Amino acid sequence: MKKFVCSFFAIFLFSLISSCGYTPIFSTQNLNFEVVNVYIDGDKKIGKEIETSLKQLLDRSSDSTEIDVRIKSSKTKDSKSKSSSGKTLSYRLTLNTEITITHVKSGKTLLKDNNTLSQSFTVQDQIYSTERMENKITSDLIYRLTQNLITKISQIKVNDS
Repeated sequence: MKKFVCSFFAIFLFSLISSCGYTPIFSTQNLNFEVVNVYIDGDKKIGKEIETSLKQLLDRSSDSTEIDVRIKSSKTKDSKSKSSSGKTLSYRLTLNTEITITHVKSGKTLLKDNNTLSQSFTVQDQIYSTERMENKITSDLIYRLTQNLITKISQIKVNDS
Protein backbone atom coordinates (compact mmCIF):
# COMPACT_ATOMS: atom_id res chain seq x y z
CA MET A 1 0.00 0.00 0.00
CA LYS A 2 2.86 2.38 0.86
CA LYS A 3 4.48 1.67 -2.52
CA PHE A 4 1.19 2.43 -4.30
CA VAL A 5 0.80 5.78 -2.52
CA CYS A 6 4.41 6.75 -3.34
CA SER A 7 3.94 5.77 -7.01
CA PHE A 8 0.68 7.68 -7.24
CA PHE A 9 2.23 10.75 -5.62
CA ALA A 10 5.23 10.61 -8.00
CA ILE A 11 2.97 10.38 -11.07
CA PHE A 12 0.79 13.21 -9.76
CA LEU A 13 3.83 15.40 -9.09
CA PHE A 14 5.29 14.67 -12.53
CA SER A 15 2.03 15.59 -14.28
CA LEU A 16 1.79 18.79 -12.25
CA ILE A 17 5.34 19.85 -13.09
CA SER A 18 5.19 18.91 -16.76
CA SER A 19 2.20 21.18 -17.36
CA CYS A 20 3.38 24.18 -15.36
CA GLY A 21 4.24 26.31 -18.42
CA TYR A 22 7.94 26.57 -17.69
CA THR A 23 9.97 28.50 -20.26
CA PRO A 24 13.70 29.07 -19.96
CA ILE A 25 14.88 32.59 -19.19
CA PHE A 26 17.52 32.66 -21.91
CA SER A 27 15.34 31.14 -24.62
CA THR A 28 16.37 32.34 -28.06
CA GLN A 29 13.25 31.23 -29.91
CA ASN A 30 11.93 34.77 -30.37
CA LEU A 31 15.23 36.28 -31.49
CA ASN A 32 15.07 36.78 -35.23
CA PHE A 33 18.53 38.17 -35.81
CA GLU A 34 21.21 36.89 -38.13
CA VAL A 35 24.82 37.97 -37.70
CA VAL A 36 26.11 38.91 -41.16
CA ASN A 37 29.47 40.54 -40.41
CA VAL A 38 31.59 40.56 -37.27
CA TYR A 39 34.39 43.07 -36.78
CA ILE A 40 36.83 42.34 -33.97
CA ASP A 41 39.13 44.90 -32.39
CA GLY A 42 41.46 44.29 -29.46
CA ASP A 43 41.83 40.76 -28.07
CA LYS A 44 41.10 38.48 -31.05
CA LYS A 45 40.67 35.31 -28.97
CA ILE A 46 37.96 36.84 -26.78
CA GLY A 47 36.30 38.41 -29.81
CA LYS A 48 36.16 35.04 -31.60
CA GLU A 49 34.63 33.33 -28.55
CA ILE A 50 31.94 36.02 -28.28
CA GLU A 51 31.27 35.74 -32.02
CA THR A 52 30.89 31.96 -31.81
CA SER A 53 28.52 32.21 -28.85
CA LEU A 54 26.35 34.83 -30.56
CA LYS A 55 26.12 32.91 -33.81
CA GLN A 56 25.07 29.76 -31.93
CA LEU A 57 22.35 31.55 -29.98
CA LEU A 58 20.79 33.71 -32.69
CA ASP A 59 18.29 32.28 -35.20
CA ARG A 60 18.99 32.04 -38.89
CA SER A 61 15.49 31.93 -40.31
CA SER A 62 14.35 33.40 -43.61
CA ASP A 63 12.73 36.42 -41.94
CA SER A 64 15.67 37.25 -39.65
CA THR A 65 16.89 40.81 -39.26
CA GLU A 66 20.46 41.03 -40.53
CA ILE A 67 22.91 42.69 -38.17
CA ASP A 68 26.57 43.60 -38.07
CA VAL A 69 28.42 43.18 -34.80
CA ARG A 70 31.53 45.11 -33.77
CA ILE A 71 33.38 43.65 -30.79
CA LYS A 72 36.13 45.57 -29.04
CA SER A 73 37.58 43.62 -26.13
CA SER A 74 40.49 43.52 -23.75
CA LYS A 75 41.54 41.34 -20.85
CA THR A 76 43.72 42.40 -17.94
CA LYS A 77 45.18 40.32 -15.15
CA ASP A 78 46.23 42.30 -12.09
CA SER A 79 47.76 41.13 -8.86
CA LYS A 80 45.11 41.31 -6.15
CA SER A 81 47.16 40.23 -3.15
CA LYS A 82 50.81 39.49 -2.46
CA SER A 83 52.70 37.75 0.29
CA SER A 84 55.18 39.61 2.49
CA SER A 85 57.98 38.40 0.19
CA GLY A 86 56.25 39.93 -2.85
CA LYS A 87 54.93 36.70 -4.36
CA THR A 88 51.49 37.03 -5.93
CA LEU A 89 48.83 35.05 -4.05
CA SER A 90 45.75 35.97 -6.09
CA TYR A 91 44.84 37.71 -9.33
CA ARG A 92 41.87 39.72 -10.53
CA LEU A 93 40.92 38.98 -14.14
CA THR A 94 38.98 41.80 -15.82
CA LEU A 95 37.22 41.56 -19.18
CA ASN A 96 36.30 44.86 -20.86
CA THR A 97 34.07 44.78 -23.93
CA GLU A 98 32.33 47.28 -26.14
CA ILE A 99 29.81 45.68 -28.47
CA THR A 100 27.97 47.62 -31.14
CA ILE A 101 25.13 46.05 -33.12
CA THR A 102 24.11 47.74 -36.35
CA HIS A 103 21.14 47.04 -38.63
CA VAL A 104 22.55 46.04 -42.04
CA LYS A 105 19.84 47.61 -44.23
CA SER A 106 19.46 50.97 -42.49
CA GLY A 107 22.91 51.32 -40.92
CA LYS A 108 21.18 52.34 -37.67
CA THR A 109 22.87 51.41 -34.39
CA LEU A 110 20.51 49.08 -32.56
CA LEU A 111 22.61 48.48 -29.45
CA LYS A 112 25.81 49.83 -27.97
CA ASP A 113 26.84 47.91 -24.87
CA ASN A 114 29.87 48.47 -22.65
CA ASN A 115 30.65 45.77 -20.10
CA THR A 116 33.29 45.27 -17.48
CA LEU A 117 33.24 41.89 -15.77
CA SER A 118 35.85 40.67 -13.32
CA GLN A 119 36.58 37.73 -11.09
CA SER A 120 39.38 36.88 -8.70
CA PHE A 121 41.26 33.62 -8.38
CA THR A 122 44.08 32.29 -6.24
CA VAL A 123 47.42 31.17 -7.60
CA GLN A 124 47.68 27.39 -7.75
CA ASP A 125 50.73 25.30 -6.82
CA GLN A 126 51.54 24.53 -10.43
CA ILE A 127 51.74 27.09 -13.23
CA TYR A 128 49.68 24.85 -15.50
CA SER A 129 46.84 24.76 -12.96
CA THR A 130 46.91 28.54 -12.63
CA GLU A 131 46.74 28.96 -16.42
CA ARG A 132 43.89 26.45 -16.63
CA MET A 133 42.04 28.37 -13.90
CA GLU A 134 42.58 31.63 -15.80
CA ASN A 135 41.22 30.10 -19.02
CA LYS A 136 38.15 28.72 -17.22
CA ILE A 137 37.41 32.07 -15.60
CA THR A 138 37.82 33.82 -18.96
CA SER A 139 35.31 31.39 -20.51
CA ASP A 140 32.90 31.92 -17.61
CA LEU A 141 33.12 35.70 -17.99
CA ILE A 142 32.49 35.42 -21.74
CA TYR A 143 29.47 33.20 -21.05
CA ARG A 144 28.06 35.74 -18.57
CA LEU A 145 28.68 38.55 -21.06
CA THR A 146 26.95 36.64 -23.86
CA GLN A 147 23.91 35.87 -21.70
CA ASN A 148 23.61 39.56 -20.72
CA LEU A 149 23.96 40.52 -24.37
CA ILE A 150 21.26 38.07 -25.49
CA THR A 151 18.92 39.56 -22.88
CA LYS A 152 19.55 43.05 -24.27
CA ILE A 153 19.20 41.88 -27.89
CA SER A 154 15.84 40.32 -27.05
CA GLN A 155 14.57 43.79 -26.11
CA ILE A 156 15.49 45.36 -29.47
CA LYS A 157 12.54 46.39 -31.63
CA VAL A 158 13.36 46.70 -35.33
CA ASN A 159 11.32 48.24 -38.11
CA ASP A 160 12.53 46.85 -41.43
CA SER A 161 10.91 49.60 -43.44
